[in-house]
Amino acid sequence: MTTAQLRNKMRRLREEREEAAEESGEINLVPYLDIVTNVVIFLLASVTYITALSNVNASAPTYGTGIGTSEATGPPPLNLTVNVSLNGFTIAASGGVLKNEATGTVPTVPKDPATADLPWQKLADFVRKIKDQYPDEHNIILTGNPEVPYEMMVKTMDTVRQDPEGKLMFPDVTLSAGIL
Repeated sequence: MTTAQLRNKMRRLREEREEAAEESGEINLVPYLDIVTNVVIFLLASVTYITALSNVNASAPTYGTGIGTSEATGPPPLNLTVNVSLNGFTIAASGGVLKNEATGTVPTVPKDPATADLPWQKLADFVRKIKDQYPDEHNIILTGNPEVPYEMMVKTMDTVRQDPEGKLMFPDVTLSAGIL
């Protein structure tokens, strides 16, 4: 066999193998994956560029004053908060300044060391004073330390909802995050 015949024979064998590979039905996914990768990178770069140029308003929402008015139509909400612990209660409000008359600090209703129970009547009296100052408020937020039992939180809710005479004080009770 001459070298020319050998080259022709090798060429025919190579072409037969390539035809067999094309007819086997396998798809070469490498070019497709290259295209998809390039498109994903382009989209990520575009989104990053657009968000860098855009002005995103990330301010906290505020209380509305109504349609067409530019001034507030009343006092801000009281946001009364009662923190329950095993040592007593701490009372705070963001809409109104609450101060302890004796010390000038945040009002507290401490537990008497001689008793095992919390001062529920003192809490009810203190919340009644606040309700008398803010008769239009109905919301109260309860927070609690992790060691406070659930039953104590329920009793606190009952105490701030209505006084012993049955008058409603703060019927809309909200539990803060973290209460188990």
